[in-house]
Amino acid sequence: MRNFSGQSNAAQITRTFTVIILLIILLTGVSIAGVVGYRLTKNRMDDAQILITSLKRSFIDDAPDWQQWKMNSPINTKDTYVKVSTKISNQKHQIFYSPNARKFLHAKEWQVPGFNNIRYRNGFGFFYRSGAESRHIYYETWTSLHDVIHIFRLILEDLLLVIIIGGILGYLITAWLARRLNRPLAALTNAAAQINHAENISYHEALPVPIEPTEVHDLGVEINQLLQSLNKQVLRDHQFVADASHELRTPLTAIRGHISLINRRGKEHPEVISRSLKFIDHESIRMQTLVENLLQLTRMDHN
Repeated sequence: MRNFSGQSNAAQITRTFTVIILLIILLTGVSIAGVVGYRLTKNRMDDAQILITSLKRSFIDDAPDWQQWKMNSPINTKDTYVKVSTKISNQKHQIFYSPNARKFLHAKEWQVPGFNNIRYRNGFGFFYRSGAESRHIYYETWTSLHDVIHIFRLILEDLLLVIIIGGILGYLITAWLARRLNRPLAALTNAAAQINHAENISYHEALPVPIEPTEVHDLGVEINQLLQSLNKQVLRDHQFVADASHELRTPLTAIRGHISLINRRGKEHPEVISRSLKFIDHESIRMQTLVENLLQLTRMDHN
């Protein structure tokens, strides 16, 4: 469509508002994802502290009771791995591992840039590492972030879906609204094009003036006033040319008549020649005056 070409007003409005809608959706989604991700991670950090507290209470005979720790822990310890190191003087240094913790610690670890306590273990996923020391016993826990990653992934998937749906709906609605707002201006342009390419012009043409929007209405009124002024000027020019032609045609007709009279009767009636030459001289002076007046009017029109 010509009215919706790439450089048209409607197309530019559609692109601009579609980009704005997408940016708003993206910023809103990223903000929500960031807040939710932070809160979930903070909850995991609190859970790690609670696990360490419950782990301290599970020590029996200077060794952790993993079964009692799992039973008495207020938080699910299924995906939690613990390493406990004792550093009591005059006693043998001991290290205790929770079930499957050795296998977990042997897996290659990657630290997430910018987050010192968030680690990735090959084959296990993302974990939050926490450490604490109490009475010469050092506790290290790795709390799984599977739930956090899962929720965060769902948020991103929903965000992508909202961006796609919002972008499509935003584009369609904005395009419809832009076409609707641009329709009066397009009608004004088409009417001007029809007048410009019309074969028979009466010099009384005018553009249809829409009631709204106000800017297009004012533009139509101003263009019609300009057209009216130009049409009047053209009609005046036509009338002037017609009047000037009539005024020039009268002496020319008289001069041609006297020349014809001289050619027909000059030899037989010599007195006709003298009378006709005086008339021709008079009419030529009149023509000269008319031409000088036309030249003067042209100079005035230029000024």
